[in-house]
Amino acid sequence: MARCFFLVLPFLFPLSAFAQKPGESEGELLFNNKDFSGWLKYTNDKSADKEKLIQKDPFDHHIIIKGTSPGYLITEKMYRNFQLSFEYRWFIHQIEQPAKPLDFNELRSGVLFHIASEGDAIWHKSIKAQLRPDRAGDLQLLSGFELNVNSERTDPTSKTNFLRSHDGVEKPIGEWNQVTITCHGKFVSISINGTKVMTARDAEFSRGRIALQSEKGEIHFRNIRIKQLEGKPVDPDKEP
Repeated sequence: MARCFFLVLPFLFPLSAFAQKPGESEGELLFNNKDFSGWLKYTNDKSADKEKLIQKDPFDHHIIIKGTSPGYLITEKMYRNFQLSFEYRWFIHQIEQPAKPLDFNELRSGVLFHIASEGDAIWHKSIKAQLRPDRAGDLQLLSGFELNVNSERTDPTSKTNFLRSHDGVEKPIGEWNQVTITCHGKFVSISINGTKVMTARDAEFSRGRIALQSEKGEIHFRNIRIKQLEGKPVDPDKEP
């Protein structure tokens, strides 16, 4: 059955019904819920206004990335040995009569990490955690990044894409999802709503900047936290 989605109008429902409040999680806030201190905005679309492309919601503590032009919101600092946690949701504006099934190809974005370069580019050499609906937790290697991923996870349509180990881990479109990306030493793992869906090892770089991507479709982020990890790295395949 085709799935259809409609805009929830804020003037008909209280804000508390429109967006669930984030819970407390470990680590320091990477986005301070006030402004973009510590972050930089970039788009290679010269006709686009990056301030409109990437905004803070005026009424709540979340980031709005419109996805109308390619670009990203990227940290000024580099990070190593960390656990990055955040919530995201896809936001659908369009109301159509008759209702038109949603094309998931129109919703493509993710989080880039281990960006070792300092300059701006589309796209940096990095690892991408995919957030596309029905594919959240897939992994993509950008611009030749080298990482050892189980060959059974290789996407048959692309040697640089790797498919998550569990499906059905995402909430319905419009609801908030929880993501945890763990990078310890040269190990990488990704969890969606508490389920580990991707593991990898032997990362070419184990230190770099982090970016929230603008690719296609409006996506929101909130409760972005980073926790520094200590001790000897543990193979994520050997963890519960």
